[in-house]
Formats: sequence, structure tokens, C-alpha cells
Amino acid sequence: MDQNKFLKYIFERIKREDYRGIHLSQHNRLPFDKVLEILKTINNIAGTSIFKIHIGDWKGKKQKGCETYYKIVDVLENVIEQGTVNSLKKNIFPDLDTMGFLNRYNPKGELVSPDKRETIDSVALTKFAVDFINEEKPRKQYKMYIEATEKLLEPILDELFYLLYKIFESINVYEYMFIVSDEKLSTQEKINLINSYRRLKKIQKIKVNQEILKIFKEINKKAINKKYKRDFGNWYNESLQIFNLLNQTVYFKTFRKTVLMLSISQEALEFIATRSQRQREKYFDWHNVRKAEGYQLHHICPLSYATTRRQLELIDNYKNLIYISDKAHSKIPHDLFIQLVVKGDRIFLINPVDKKSIDITDEIIIDTQHLGEMVQYNKKLLEKIG
Repeated sequence: MDQNKFLKYIFERIKREDYRGIHLSQHNRLPFDKVLEILKTINNIAGTSIFKIHIGDWKGKKQKGCETYYKIVDVLENVIEQGTVNSLKKNIFPDLDTMGFLNRYNPKGELVSPDKRETIDSVALTKFAVDFINEEKPRKQYKMYIEATEKLLEPILDELFYLLYKIFESINVYEYMFIVSDEKLSTQEKINLINSYRRLKKIQKIKVNQEILKIFKEINKKAINKKYKRDFGNWYNESLQIFNLLNQTVYFKTFRKTVLMLSISQEALEFIATRSQRQREKYFDWHNVRKAEGYQLHHICPLSYATTRRQLELIDNYKNLIYISDKAHSKIPHDLFIQLVVKGDRIFLINPVDKKSIDITDEIIIDTQHLGEMVQYNKKLLEKIG
């Protein structure tokens, strides 16, 4: 394990201030309808006029000359139930700028490039935004949105397409997060590291995640301010957001949000998705249970662990599912508790690395006569994907 190239690489990478790698968006979910509503609201209130925005963090006091901006914030809070004085200018506007829908200006009135960090004093809709709003044909309007989305992803599109067309069948969210997102690596280095990562046993991969969390905790204790802190959850969510954006392009499709494939693999993807629905239905039949409010199906061994279509099929199996309460599901630590164990009349999810356990006995709807078979399948599954 100590000789694995990926392990040496990842524990060096997380020491860097730029450990999160390439930065493409502001963690926004900007689906078609939401973008359209935001742009329509701005257009209805400001048209194409340049208007001042709030500078600095919002502390409850309005700034002179920003009346139009505050009005837009108020309307958006009602229309999309999202958007604050801070989030609109810090999170949404930068992405709209990169997408070509918004121009941003510094205090001198000079246009600021999307890739530059400057104080933004004012903004205005672009001609492309107005054309997008006024397009009467939904298909053409959606095409414009896709083109705008691709601008956010431009830095990674060609390399990802190459990796998935020439080298790998799929790339999961951890492979993107830990390896592909690093701008300092060449494409060949990324290929080598992904192969190295895939040679690790599944339990070793779990241990990597835990070790990173432990190191981050130690770094955060010593950090003098937010700039030097590490956040595994935000890093992971940022990678999921990138997968979500990629899924909206014509080139890529995601499976269960965590596995990326090419759209030309659509038949395989549809097969897996159809099969997945059958597995969910099989669970309810096998356990003779009905759907209940406040419960959800949970993969004991997560789908994100799959690196091939065959592994996806093994993981997305009714014997790897449990119907668990939303409350309990929210408390399961991130992709770590993947072993199913029965002790006496109690049912546990266990982290194979540190042996910590979560008692789920009273939180699942299940036919207990099948538990033995599920435990055996869980053992075989962890061996196969390890």
C-alpha cells in the first residue's frame, strides 16, 4: 500500500492551498428554468442598463445608488426562493458572467474579465442574455443555455472527453475529485494515477477518505483564518456540482449523480438505469414492504465505488439495498459505513476501517428472514470490488 503512486500523490496534494484544484463554478445549481427566471427578473427591473450592486458583505445597511439591485434581490427571493444580497453577487453573478449572460464592471466603469478577481461595482445584462430571454422557440432557447453552460466547463471538456472515449469506460466522483481536478497534472499523469487508485482495495479507499478527514481536522485546528482551512464536504460537493453541469451537456451523462460516462454510452446507461429501477422494485417485493413517507432506499455499498459497468451492476442490486428512515440516513457518515452486520437481534452498518458502527435496527423496513442472505452478498460484494 505504501508503494501506491496515488497514495503518495494525494497526501502531498492535500497539503497545498490549491488542494481543490480547478475552480469552475460557485457551487450553484443553475438549471435552465432558474437561469431564465433570474435573467427575466433582472431584465424586467433594469433592462440592459448598468446598475450598481452592494459592495462588501451585507450588514443590514443599504448602500446609496443600489436600489435597483436590492429590488432584484427582493423579487428573486419570492420567484426562485433563493438569493440574498451576498449570494447573488458573490455566487450567481460570477457564473452568469462566465456563461456570457452578464457583464461586470469595476468602480472605474471598466469591464472585468470573468477570470479576474476585482472589486465589482456594477453589472448589466449582455445582448446574449436578452436574445436568450426573447427566444420564442423553447428548443433554441435551451440550446443557448447548453452553450452557456459549456463555457463554465470549457477548461475540462476536451480532457474529460478524451479520458472517457480513449481510456476509461467511466470516471467516478472521487477519481475526478482526487485526480482529474488537479490542473498541475498532465493527462498522462492523471491516467496513471487513476489506474493506481483503482488498484487499491475498497477498504483502502475508505481509509484514504478517513485519513484525509483526519488530516483536514488537524490542519483546521492550526489554521489562523478561513483561508488556510480545509473542507472535505465542500470539495466533494463541488465535484458533484461539476458532474451535474457535465450531465447537462451533449457530451456526458451521469449515473446516480456520481459516475460519469459519455453520452455515446447512452444505451449502456439506459440499460443500467432500467435495471436499477427493477432492483428497487425487487427490494419491495422481496421484503414484502410498501413505500412509506420519511423513508428512502439506501445502497449499503455506495454506487460511487463503482469504476466499471460490471461493478455498477453488482452494487446496484436489491440485496445491497435497505429501506431506511430519512433521519437515520442523514446521520450516515459519507460513504464509509459499507459493511452490513447482524449481532443477535440488532442490525448494524459498520466502517470496515475503524470498526465504528451505527445501529439501524429500528430505522429500517425489512424482512429479517433475508438478512443472512444480504450479509453474505455484502461480504462477496466487498471482496469483488476490493
